[in-house]
Amino acid sequence: MLTPLVIRLAFRWGVLDDPAHRKTHPKPTPLLGGLAVAAATWLPILALLFAYENRISIELRENLTVLGMMFVAGVSMVALGVVDDRQGLTAKWKFLVQVPLALALLSAGVHFDMLSVPFVGSIALGWFAPVLTVLWLVGITNALNLIDGVDGLAAGVALFVALTNGVIAAMHNNAFMAVTMFSLAGACTGFLRYNWNPARIFLGDSGSLFLGITLAVSSALSVQKATVAVSML
Repeated sequence: MLTPLVIRLAFRWGVLDDPAHRKTHPKPTPLLGGLAVAAATWLPILALLFAYENRISIELRENLTVLGMMFVAGVSMVALGVVDDRQGLTAKWKFLVQVPLALALLSAGVHFDMLSVPFVGSIALGWFAPVLTVLWLVGITNALNLIDGVDGLAAGVALFVALTNGVIAAMHNNAFMAVTMFSLAGACTGFLRYNWNPARIFLGDSGSLFLGITLAVSSALSVQKATVAVSML
């Protein structure tokens, strides 16, 4: 429901991806798909927080701090992406926003201290943990951005990563993570209807950066980093 509204908004603002020699789409195509995906991800979560009273809504309220970090990180990347979609930013300017955001998330408690290696077991990261956490947050955020070059690819990858994480969270009775991941998967599903080839709208940086940071933060806060890493690969 939101995506056609964003398509009209992108045409009104002139935020379009024009055909070029390295691009296969034949006509200018709207960007800003991230606005629809971000809104569709968070509206169900906010509805659960404030409109329902059950075990899941209670668990969500118990994780308000974590939800807040995910929300702020997502909104920050959407805002950065909108600027990039409208004006075009170099990698330097993106990193100047992403690295401080990763450091802020690290100081707020988004980190991992152990690394599980097949046939070896868990390895304590020690002093390297903060460095690896920042590299993880920035790296996964940009991984979605880098693969967003074919209709449906980035949103499709994010859909299956989110579904996998949601199922694993549900199996571990982690309602908080399951809700956020299934909500993200639902948003990607709705968007893909308009993003299949030939795409009527692209994610744009506003969408790929939002998906990347949401998956990066959620996986750093859970035991599902390997799932995200393998899916990205």
